[in-house]
Amino acid sequence: MHVTRGYHALALDFRLVIDDDELACYLEWLFDALPEPSSAAQYVVARSEVAEATYLQLSHNGEVVTRAPTANEFVGALVRWLNQSAVEPDYGVTSHAGGIERGGVACVLPADPESGKTTLTTGLVRGGYAYLSDEAVSFDWDTGEIEPFPKPLSIDLGSQHLFPELEPPAPCGESPSPTQWQVPPSVIRPDAVGVRCRARYVVFPRYVEGAATTLEPIARAEGLVELAKNTFRFREHARRSLEALARVVREVDCYRLAVGDLDDACALVDDLMTRALR
Repeated sequence: MHVTRGYHALALDFRLVIDDDELACYLEWLFDALPEPSSAAQYVVARSEVAEATYLQLSHNGEVVTRAPTANEFVGALVRWLNQSAVEPDYGVTSHAGGIERGGVACVLPADPESGKTTLTTGLVRGGYAYLSDEAVSFDWDTGEIEPFPKPLSIDLGSQHLFPELEPPAPCGESPSPTQWQVPPSVIRPDAVGVRCRARYVVFPRYVEGAATTLEPIARAEGLVELAKNTFRFREHARRSLEALARVVREVDCYRLAVGDLDDACALVDDLMTRALR
């Protein structure tokens, strides 16, 4: 059995015990950007027989957490489990957003699923910005600071042609996944992960095929409403979450970004960040 180091993923601290050395090396590569906690719960990755079929499954204390029939599908399921477990609302107020950083200044990119936030985040990191997350930006309840969550970037099929150099190897000799790539930030560059920081901009991106790429300012009150809409499990701590997000929004400028072209969108965000860093 191969035992990994511990991994810190916001509310989840975990390590993996794996019965396949090749898969263990792949998962260590996949999660290498996550920092190491002082202690971590142990999860077991092993093959099992279910209804005469073989599955890879993740279990904790004997309880199955997730399973999939192939290594490719298991890696995707594992990242989805990581995303869901990381955003426990008692840990911080966490928005469904990408995030990039430079010089201690962050731009947060909240969006609904399929709005292009991972694509935009990936483009900005490729352009030189540091990576905070493509899925969950967690604000400290008291300080409003953002804690990086450098999970693998989950690049969907429709965006993969924009990043051909990032195609990851498939686990365990399988063919590459046809639906979603899981890309460690180190594949973009070794120093890709950002630091704990504060937001200066909140930009709400939305991909619109064939549209002109435009950036429009919105009022902070509108930005607060939109940020709350894109916050995980907001209702569980509605008042406290709203107060925490209001403190964040008081320190930022808010924008809507219609994305028709990735390069144009990255240039507009870069103009904002350059202005803040002067």
